[in-house]
Amino acid sequence: MKESFEPRARDTARGPTVIVMAKAPVAGRSKTRLGRDIGAARAAYVSARLIERTMDAVMEGRNAGWWRASAAVDPAAALGRGVFRRADGVDVFPQARGDLGVRLLAAMRRASDGGPIIVIGADAPAISAVAIERGFRRLKACDVVFGPAEDGGFWLLGVARGALLPRSFEGVRWSTRHAMADATSRFRGRRIAYLDELADVDEAGDLSALGGGVRRVPQSAPSLFR
Repeated sequence: MKESFEPRARDTARGPTVIVMAKAPVAGRSKTRLGRDIGAARAAYVSARLIERTMDAVMEGRNAGWWRASAAVDPAAALGRGVFRRADGVDVFPQARGDLGVRLLAAMRRASDGGPIIVIGADAPAISAVAIERGFRRLKACDVVFGPAEDGGFWLLGVARGALLPRSFEGVRWSTRHAMADATSRFRGRRIAYLDELADVDEAGDLSALGGGVRRVPQSAPSLFR
């Protein structure tokens, strides 16, 4: 049976916060592994569609009063453009400099207000507001929640409060099958829960998760930042 959730009060101060980590869909700068398989412009198009799906899910929960929403975007020049310009009521800010661990922690610390925090990527086509809400439900009974990805990474990371964040993610082997296991080890001694595993899109073989596969991705990307 499909789950549903009742809207919360609109005053979400010190309440749940969702952060989207997104790299602007610029040919040659986003989805570079996918770009090697299908071309940089087509990979940027896929990236844009994934970001739109992710932001739609986040905005659904935000508009229902389930959480506050933020987006940490790279590069800073993309702020207020394309899909980010349409995200009314979302705090959009530039990502910090450094590897993914540095950027994740900086975004989560910036958004921390004492309540639970969830950060998600923009690579999982099956992401939904209900899936994110499950993460917050897990955080009522545990300290940390992970949403595993099929490739060994994770599509979601959440903490019950900002004080539970580690000092660093140094040594995590990002973009490998060890990424989630390495990141989990930084929360040793904490109560950790896991959500359902989702597929993400990094290579041409992952495009079936979008529905229709590579044949439906146009040969060139439209202008994304008008």
